[in-house]
Amino acid sequence: AGVGRRLDRAALLESLLDPGARIAEGFGTVSVTLSDGSTVDGIVVKETSGALTLRLPEGGQQEIPISEVRERRTSSLSAMPPMEEVLTPRELRDLVEYLASWR
Repeated sequence: AGVGRRLDRAALLESLLDPGARIAEGFGTVSVTLSDGSTVDGIVVKETSGALTLRLPEGGQQEIPISEVRERRTSSLSAMPPMEEVLTPRELRDLVEYLASWR
């Protein structure tokens, strides 16, 4: 909501072509190493003093007790793929115009 008010068309295009350039809060991925040595990657949905809830790449969510977290790393990679691999130039243009209209 309000993306057209926050970003101009150039910034919208950049975020579609290079999603990792500026990752909006709430959309960055984290990698959590658990006490058993396993790793869980996802986007933080909720965090409390007792648990961390991640939205998983394959869908669904996983709640991890904080007591089981050995290490937590924030990734500089975006969960969104570059859209130039998915959309044609015309579709990118149309999407930028659509997003710019969300004021």
